[in-house]
Amino acid sequence: MNIMPLVDEDESQLDISLIKSVSESFSYENGVISDKFGNSWLLWRKDEIESWWRIFEETLNQPLGRKLANSACDVEESLLLLENSEIGPFFKTKKLQKNIKQRWKNNGWGNPDFSNDSIKSSGLSSLFSGFYQASAEWINKKRFKVTWQDVTSELIVLDLVESSLNISPIEPDDKIFKSNLKLVLDLESEWKIDGQRYHLLPSRLFARLRDSCKGIGSEINQDERFGWPDFDDISLAMAMASRQNFILGEELFLAADEEGWISNFNQIFSKKGYGQATSISYVDDHGGVKILIQNCVSIPLLTGYLSAAWTRCEGRPAKISVTSKGLFNEFVISSKQKIA
Repeated sequence: MNIMPLVDEDESQLDISLIKSVSESFSYENGVISDKFGNSWLLWRKDEIESWWRIFEETLNQPLGRKLANSACDVEESLLLLENSEIGPFFKTKKLQKNIKQRWKNNGWGNPDFSNDSIKSSGLSSLFSGFYQASAEWINKKRFKVTWQDVTSELIVLDLVESSLNISPIEPDDKIFKSNLKLVLDLESEWKIDGQRYHLLPSRLFARLRDSCKGIGSEINQDERFGWPDFDDISLAMAMASRQNFILGEELFLAADEEGWISNFNQIFSKKGYGQATSISYVDDHGGVKILIQNCVSIPLLTGYLSAAWTRCEGRPAKISVTSKGLFNEFVISSKQKIA
């Protein structure tokens, strides 16, 4: 299933080898991108995750790069432990490095260099430094303390110091999505789609980040909280960052009726891994809608996106609620302002 078609694009620009490798590593069905173990992933444009992170930190008024790095390390370690069951415990270091480099290539994470502890052509440094730490610990069977520095926009240099800390891996995700339908993206070299670089990120990263940030105070006031579900501060900050990021972005969301809502949702959000819209109905005469989403892998992120999408359609601030209904989540979005 081709979920990211190019328009009037010369096929010679496509990286056929990369497309094949990614399709053999990931599946796509019912709005979920999953790996061979059933873990869900999200498709992010490089500048999109960088912008989202900046807004998230600003919303909480905290520098949280270390929290992001630790969360990325924890989640990637849990995913790499699943690989152990397939490759065995006796692979030599060079073979492990080769496997990791291919994994990074399949995920759109850039090029890790384990000979001099650097990452080339990657992205948000705190995020990918965390992934690098997990990779280095998996290869060397040791724990490290890691610091990093952005040397240029395309080069991250890391300093790894062996650590005696005994940190237990996090438990595997119990929310599994199995599919035999391959993910097919029209990828150019360096994991570009339509000339812009993308990454695949494990959806569990954001749940881990939320948990690791618990206890951090926020300056979100009551006026700002109005119109949102009863989220904890971190989940609310994630939703607010997603809303602002979408509003500031280039994507359009123009839905004139129920069919338009489902079509736009599945075209924009399903293809990035946020689940599938199965039904929609209007709840008032002012554009308010009720949407049922199957396989929602990140409620805070999707809540923010849907709030922004409604505002794009109606031109007014939105209020939104979400209710869990088994395998589905029901979102109700309407005007934040009273309309006579």
